[in-house]
Amino acid sequence: MKNKLKKLIGTLPPSESGFRKRNRFHQGWWRAFVLAETEGDYPQKKGSGICNTILEGKNSRKNFLSPQIVEAVAQTIAERQSTRSGIIEEDRLFNNLLSSQPLCFNFFGELKTDTGFALQVLNQFWPELTAVKQVIFEFAPAKNYTHDNSAFDVAFEVEIDHKNGLKFVLRNFHSRCRPVRAVGLP
Repeated sequence: MKNKLKKLIGTLPPSESGFRKRNRFHQGWWRAFVLAETEGDYPQKKGSGICNTILEGKNSRKNFLSPQIVEAVAQTIAERQSTRSGIIEEDRLFNNLLSSQPLCFNFFGELKTDTGFALQVLNQFWPELTAVKQVIFEFAPAKNYTHDNSAFDVAFEVEIDHKNGLKFVLRNFHSRCRPVRAVGLP
């Protein structure tokens, strides 16, 4: 039974341990038993599989939790074709269950497709907000606020009493979130 379960969950890198290995195992379980997908390709080792990836995610859209999130992904990819701001790695986005890109779309994607809902959610953290104008994924501002040229996973173009500004979220699956002061707002 144990070997059958391991085979269904898929390949875990032998060198990993702790937090990363547990999360990879959980995503292998999710892929096998919830998504009913076979193990996908290991990005770092061509020709071998790894349990936390799927195949053909761009077609199945199974790396996203709702149709609204799928729509947010499609809108973002279309926006990137005209703005060229921020980097969307489509293979990671569609096929890697542990990537921070699909994680952010699954957390914040429905806010992009419904800015009224976005305002209700963001008001829980910033009650002074009066409008959410836009939700932007993989936002790379012209000015380098982080001093390391990284993009923000998600940015919210917001308004407080007719003053425009941005709120940023930088999130990695394996690190702590760090707050960044809003630009253009008090």
